[in-house]
Formats: sequence, C-alpha cells, structure tokens
Amino acid sequence: MPATPFVYRKILGPWALYVELTATAEESADDAASAPHGTRRISDRVSLAVLDQAATPEDVHHLEAGLRRVADAIEAARDGRPVVIRVTALDYMPTDYQPEAAAAAAAGWAAREFGFPPPPIDVTFDRSTGYTLTWPAGS
Repeated sequence: MPATPFVYRKILGPWALYVELTATAEESADDAASAPHGTRRISDRVSLAVLDQAATPEDVHHLEAGLRRVADAIEAARDGRPVVIRVTALDYMPTDYQPEAAAAAAAGWAAREFGFPPPPIDVTFDRSTGYTLTWPAGS
C-alpha cells in the first residue's frame, strides 16, 4: 500500500496549527519478536514505526498518543488483523509548531485510512499559551 499524506490544519487567532503526516499501513506479524527495530506497540494489534529521521522524541510521543486514541477503531476496521503504521514524513513549520498537533494528524490520518469518523478534538487558542488541544471524554 503506498504512503498517503494527510494534512491537519486548524486556524484560530493569528497563527495556525499545520502538520502534514505521510504514512502507510502494512500487515504485521502478530508477535513482537518479528517487529522491525524501533517499532512501538500502540495496542495489541496496532504498532507504529516512525521512519522520518527528523522526528523528535516529542513528535513520536504525540504520534503514539494520537494513535492510541483511535486504536480500537483501527483494530475494528481491520477485523483484528495486526497492522504497523509507518510514518515516512512528518512536516510542519518549525516556527509555529506545537507537537500536540502531531497527535491530531495521526488520529486524522488513521480515520481516513481505515474508514472511520475522526475523533472530536476541541481546539482553543490563547495568545499567551498558544493552542490547546483537548480530546473530549470517550474519544
């Protein structure tokens, strides 16, 4: 399956959140021993491999968090078959970037890729603190 891009963009106030995530979903072996080095387990059937060498540990943390929010939906869409999500590129404007937006991009990419509704994310903006992303309970 070819890698597909997904853009998460939210504009409030004078700045915008913008992240372009490019990833692919591939069949995965069921056991952790056969997973490629650096693959992170998100749930029993969903794993993440971040191949973009420019991704920071904080970026990876937020990609994991976004996929955890939708892991049950991914598993349901795949009828429980294991999958590894390989992030090949994570692009953003470094001057305006908030890493929490990577979580929203990961969840949005997965929703589109696996055909389920994207989870609701409340976004607010405060000039002194920037953007705040809140995932409502149950999402």
